[in-house]
Amino acid sequence: IVSVDAEGDQSEPIGIIFRGKKVRLIPSPFLVAIEVFPVNPQVPLDFTEQFQAVGIFSDGTTRLITDEVKWTSSRVRVASISNEPGSQGLALGLKPGKTLIKAKLNGISGSTTLTVTDARLVAIQ
Repeated sequence: IVSVDAEGDQSEPIGIIFRGKKVRLIPSPFLVAIEVFPVNPQVPLDFTEQFQAVGIFSDGTTRLITDEVKWTSSRVRVASISNEPGSQGLALGLKPGKTLIKAKLNGISGSTTLTVTDARLVAIQ
């Protein structure tokens, strides 16, 4: 018979009774926040911007999670953003305006604002 003591929040160690002895289990670090980079970029119409998502974990560590999050654009007519393998987080400016770019994983999200400008490339010298 195993007895689990699960008092407190999920950052607290969990104790179990195993063969008559109390054993403390230390939970794995869990995601607490997501930061999206670059912060508030501008992109010309028909150009792309590569976003990165950084996960912040309960033990204070950070890790790049760009390929794990679900990316969304709040205004899909202003900019699209990819969730396709190999291009996750790649946004394309479709129409001048602003859109909220969001990265979400396990109910945790982070966001930034992408501004699409009407600047157009007219020449390369």
